[in-house]
Amino acid sequence: MMVGRDIGEGWTRKTGAGGAPAAQAPLLELRNLTRRRAFEDVSLTVHAGEILGVFGLLGAGHVHLTRSIFGAERIDAGDILVDGQPVRVRSPRDSVKVEMGLVPADRKAEGLVLERSVLENVTLSNWHRLTRAGFFRKPAERTATRHWVERLDIRTTGGMDVKIRYLSGGNQQKALLARWLEAGVRVLMLNEPTWGVDVGARFDIYDLLEELAQEGLAILLVSSDIQEVLAVSHRILTIYHGRITGEFLQGEATQETLLRAASGVTTHE
Repeated sequence: MMVGRDIGEGWTRKTGAGGAPAAQAPLLELRNLTRRRAFEDVSLTVHAGEILGVFGLLGAGHVHLTRSIFGAERIDAGDILVDGQPVRVRSPRDSVKVEMGLVPADRKAEGLVLERSVLENVTLSNWHRLTRAGFFRKPAERTATRHWVERLDIRTTGGMDVKIRYLSGGNQQKALLARWLEAGVRVLMLNEPTWGVDVGARFDIYDLLEELAQEGLAILLVSSDIQEVLAVSHRILTIYHGRITGEFLQGEATQETLLRAASGVTTHE
């Protein structure tokens, strides 16, 4: 009753359960990516239309992994390929240029400009498209933001001009997602995407991720919430002390197998 919807037994995929979707082109590839004292020799592939979950316990290195792919942390070795082509990502600006976006674990410290409006936060990574002949087009900015506010059901008491700090955690998270969708990313990475988010907004975010995968985005979701990873992912990797320890299709994975792999327990133990 509080969230205004039936949450039933939990979130279920609208397109049905199962493994990975029909094979599509790889959009993001990592080859032996390493950041000392964080993660080592990580190789993975995320295809268009796929949600790849990376499950690890807190401190396993998965948060550093996405930050490094995005250019927010240094990479010591390894390669990143986008759409089959090697790319050099030394800063978040480089990441945006190759159409990759990151929703960070701490949205207030790393994602949002709290003293700015919802409008400004949504279009923050897309100003180049909203500028013509050196002039910023405010009407185009409002039109673009309105589209995402309506599609993502971002509830903004006071309208799009209200400071984003006054929105609930779930609506702030939706605004961050809207920023990357407005920027036109093809690879979307999410760190702990539903921390501090109520159950209604959580399910809205899961619905959105499923829709985005169907539209062809490659989604890399890292989380320490095992139920989240099991529910949303098409394919799941586990990480322990910075190393990938297992790979599972969604239909094959269980809480027990994921926890064993993410705790460094070998199959014969």
